[in-house]
Amino acid sequence: MPELQSALAELASVAANCVATAPGSASRASDDALLEFQRELAASTRLLESAAASLAAEIARRSRRELGYDGLAQKRGARTPAGLVQAVTGASSAVAHRLVRVGTLVARNAGLYETPAEPWLSEVLAAAGSGDLSAEAVDAIRAGLGAPNDSIAPIPSPTPPAPSSPRRPPSRSRTLPRSPANCVTTLTQRASPCASSSCVTDDTSGWFPNPTG
Repeated sequence: MPELQSALAELASVAANCVATAPGSASRASDDALLEFQRELAASTRLLESAAASLAAEIARRSRRELGYDGLAQKRGARTPAGLVQAVTGASSAVAHRLVRVGTLVARNAGLYETPAEPWLSEVLAAAGSGDLSAEAVDAIRAGLGAPNDSIAPIPSPTPPAPSSPRRPPSRSRTLPRSPANCVTTLTQRASPCASSSCVTDDTSGWFPNPTG
């Protein structure tokens, strides 16, 4: 603890210096230098977040359910470890829950607690513990991967398709040519106004309306 107290005292001084010098240094910096400042501060923020998550995990361990009212959170008037972290840090509820959740996973992955961590996340949690990944990124990766279970069946290997018989070209129906006489008769019937059962004809008088039509 004295080591952490000394580090936090130095950190407070360094952080205050960064706040005081950032505006002027940013306005005078080149483009590349400005982006490098931003990158270095982001890396430092991830390191500090990793340390904060470690403390949140210990608060959760001291507030575990089996301790009941003797748990740290209950003794300090908070219902949950995340609620106590939120009260101490002034962070939002979402951030406090994330610190507890990710900090506990990182601690379990490092072997600090008896309950092992999720083994499929070991590399992700190690990166979070070293400050290479933010707690938010760990949450997103964990939510995306989910947890493996026995209900996920293996993907069957594809079955090769059965050989198909060669396709035959579609048959075309042949239309028999019509005789010239048939063509003339058809055209005549289509053009005649009496080419129906309403007209009768005889050999002498031609076409007449059918009286029974």
